[in-house]
Amino acid sequence: GPLLVNAACELSTNLQVPVQMAYNCSMAALSLALQGVLDLRSPTGSVDCTSLWCASCAEPGTGKTALLNKVFAPFVEYDNHQQIAMKIAAAHQSAKLRTWKQRCRAVERQIDECIRIGAPVEEFESRLATLIQSKPIPPWTHQFLADDISKRALIERYSHDGVSLGIRSAEWHPGNRPDDPIHDLGLMNTLWDGPELVPFGRFGNHTDPITHPRMSMMVMFQLIELAFFRHGRGGKSAATGLTSRFLFVGPAPMVGYREFPTYTPDWQHLDAFHSCIRELIDQYATMIKSGTIEREIIEFSGEAKHRWQSLSREIEFQLRQGNYYGDIQDAGAKGITMINRIAALLHRFQYRSGPISLQALEDAICLHGWYMSEHKRLFAGPSQAEVDAMSLINFLRPFWRGPGSNSKLPRNDLMQFGIARNKVRLEAALAWLCYWRVVEVRTAEDSKRKDVIL
Repeated sequence: GPLLVNAACELSTNLQVPVQMAYNCSMAALSLALQGVLDLRSPTGSVDCTSLWCASCAEPGTGKTALLNKVFAPFVEYDNHQQIAMKIAAAHQSAKLRTWKQRCRAVERQIDECIRIGAPVEEFESRLATLIQSKPIPPWTHQFLADDISKRALIERYSHDGVSLGIRSAEWHPGNRPDDPIHDLGLMNTLWDGPELVPFGRFGNHTDPITHPRMSMMVMFQLIELAFFRHGRGGKSAATGLTSRFLFVGPAPMVGYREFPTYTPDWQHLDAFHSCIRELIDQYATMIKSGTIEREIIEFSGEAKHRWQSLSREIEFQLRQGNYYGDIQDAGAKGITMINRIAALLHRFQYRSGPISLQALEDAICLHGWYMSEHKRLFAGPSQAEVDAMSLINFLRPFWRGPGSNSKLPRNDLMQFGIARNKVRLEAALAWLCYWRVVEVRTAEDSKRKDVIL
């Protein structure tokens, strides 16, 4: 919707981060806000969650931390308030526990006295049993965010029904710690599905299942960490479908080309975005306090269902070898699920009520197509344009005179390059290099001649 796009553009301008990274981060925040209050029913009748796992590949110094802090500010405010409430509740619980222990000791002394004089102890045993049953329980408060969490802590966060959790990190190193939950691929894949029940024993003597969990993610990592998603756990990260559950973006870095504003940034659109997020947070907080989680279930409109049916056939066709999803079948196979979730989020955020509209579905299809193009670029191997671009760099290298030399080459001289006879491939290779700011094509001031600036 316009509000989401405007907020992402505002973040990109004020923080000088790639707009793709800003939009991806905003989608993750929207998912975290809605996953606790909204589920969706697909045209097949199955009910699914609205959680998204978003990931951005970016190098150090690109503004990852500033972006996360800005986008997730409403959740940080909520969590800080919950921490204060937790400290107060813990103080009250400590006082109650001390009183409870004193009462237990008093009854135990009466039992000892009865045993000493040979009097019956059944009445006092009954009192002690009642006291044991009324032991004050440790306080619990819900918190949305987990910046760096172990598997034990993750499971303990799901100790109550319907918990909504968001994992975020500006420098994610998946699998580096032995207690990283990412090692348990089965658990992570199950949490992405948002099932009714996860029959997973926690730790110690507790075997309580996880019920109706919801988990979204917004993680940022350096290019070197992509190896985990390709080959992590001996290739199991990709083989088990963990990699395909993420929506990846890897935009061109802006470092070296940033123009920071000299004025005080205006956050009009981001403030409006945060206002809507806070409403959803309050809605979920009300359900948490009541102890009953009843999520709204949103369905597709008649027009959207008709479009969805043709879409499912299109995606299935593209999964064949040689077609668009043929080299990323694991991610492509989850395409319809991803589109469902994105459409539900976009519609609920923009229109607030009613079934998922055809427009929201079309927007989701367009957005998912962009995510899949990023996935192919990052995981499906180099495209023909990238291969040609690498060869073109080798051709141009002798003409480069060093940093700040403003080295250039007439574009017509590229006719000496091997693929120059194929104009389409040459243009694609040049466009790739221009996108990554390796070269720049300019028109000479004194003529219509075009130069390639190195």
